Amino acid sequence: MNTLPAANREPIILACGTNDQYAMPLAVTLTSLLVNLSSRLPVRIFILNRGLSNETKQHLTRVIMRRRQNVDLIFTSVSAGLLSSYSSI
Repeated sequence: MNTLPAANREPIILACGTNDQYAMPLAVTLTSLLVNLSSRLPVRIFILNRGLSNETKQHLTRVIMRRRQNVDLIFTSVSAGLLSSYSSI
């Protein structure tokens, strides 16, 4: 059992990707994660995106921060060239 204070724990790091069309399913996924994860554990979420609108970023931020305060939310833009070597499913 980990008895370290929350401030001394390593955060759980999650990276996910989305665009404006898939932001709602991502919000549901992240809400489920945060509701079911111990509130003592810090979380760092990286949202990789290509041109996510400011409105969508604000919505995701509100949804996540409503669930807990010890979350670092980082939006990271990625270029199309970075993703070109990966095939889509």
